[in-house]
Amino acid sequence: MAMAAAAVIGRRRGFSSNLYSHKDEDDEGPNKCWIFLLFCAGSTLLFTGLWYAYISFDDARLQAIKPYNDAIMAWEDTYRKNLVESSFQWRLLSPQEKKVTVPCSDTQPSNCTKVETQYVDVEASSAEAAAIPWKDMQIDTTPDPLAADQSMKGIKNYTALKLVALGMLPKTIQGHIDHATGQWVGNKFKLQVKSVHQGMTSVIDIEPFDIMKYVAVGANAKMCRVHYGGLMINGQCYERVAIAGVCMTIQDTSAGWQPPSAGRCGCFGSGMEVLFGKSCPGSHAHLTSDDPTCDFSLANMTLRSLHDPHQVALSLTSGTLNFGLTPHENWVQGMVMLVIGCVLLLPVIPSCCLYIHSKRSSYDRRMRDDDFLERLRANRYSPSARSANYLVVDGRPEGGEGAHVINMPSVDVEESRKSLARARARDMTHADEMEVVDLREPAQEPEGHHYPRQ
Repeated sequence: MAMAAAAVIGRRRGFSSNLYSHKDEDDEGPNKCWIFLLFCAGSTLLFTGLWYAYISFDDARLQAIKPYNDAIMAWEDTYRKNLVESSFQWRLLSPQEKKVTVPCSDTQPSNCTKVETQYVDVEASSAEAAAIPWKDMQIDTTPDPLAADQSMKGIKNYTALKLVALGMLPKTIQGHIDHATGQWVGNKFKLQVKSVHQGMTSVIDIEPFDIMKYVAVGANAKMCRVHYGGLMINGQCYERVAIAGVCMTIQDTSAGWQPPSAGRCGCFGSGMEVLFGKSCPGSHAHLTSDDPTCDFSLANMTLRSLHDPHQVALSLTSGTLNFGLTPHENWVQGMVMLVIGCVLLLPVIPSCCLYIHSKRSSYDRRMRDDDFLERLRANRYSPSARSANYLVVDGRPEGGEGAHVINMPSVDVEESRKSLARARARDMTHADEMEVVDLREPAQEPEGHHYPRQ
């Protein structure tokens, strides 16, 4: 009961309403977090939408399409005709099959021999090279599509043309990959291309290449074992790849058809002429062995003109084949982002206003509670006017002289008196004089002054 009475007095003193009853600022943590996330997302969408709406007034896509359309016109007028009027042939220079007679094993008679097929390297200037026949390259007019996720408005069409050498490699190949070093052990392959244009003959030598190899990949030991065959060399994971094809760009010069003089002459952004894949050529069969078990006759060689519109599109779009959005698409996308951003920001503004209002109200309330003039004004009240709001704690009549009272504004005096009487009867063992305490301002009694015992 004593604690209950103290709680009643504490509440009447204003602790509960002024100091402990307000919501802790930590309770607003989740709400503040959501408001912050909504503000970030909404602001990002809002400014991004404004940017898309701004760039919709300038057709940047047209700046990329114009050189592409100009390349198509030049292709149709000149470069394609030069390619059609030329003839192209190819041959596999090295290695070449050679029948070799070798002795039998030691268990056979000494005069026993057998014929084996071996692959030997051939130089272009050797007599063996002159006997290797040339094969005609096939004309392929299959169009190379641009990226499908774009508008084709304003983009011209053209007739594609490229030259293909079918079955440039034999079906089976001798050799293997050294598992310790990751290098191909066997013959390197050399291809040659011969072109004739307006009576001028030129020969292009393609750099020798391996048909299988290991390439470094970023993976730890477990992922390397599960997905890449488990080849770890000096802590680095390697993956097995096989040749997928050969592609080269050429241009018409005064010396005939030749590769570009500057840079690599591959057909793609990497500039590599020889392309490798994770599966066998022309199929999806995964490479499961260091020995060549694929059908390598499915790998082809392709020749393209340097002025092919497809090559121009790759250069203008950095390999994506996408020229970007139209002004109308930019405007629509910007408006959608603006609407979504405004919707996300709708709860933020009222929440910020409510937060500022609550902070201001809390500050005003604390200022009123800490106003010492309020306590001075309360002490000026007469005993008759204050008797209804004071409680006797030392047993003297309410409002009597010398009585030490507790100021309890707007409190049920009778109920509080009963609660304190019950607490005093149970807990207090002797009736010592009690110091008079004013809850609004502690009373300062003269030194040496004592109240008589009851």
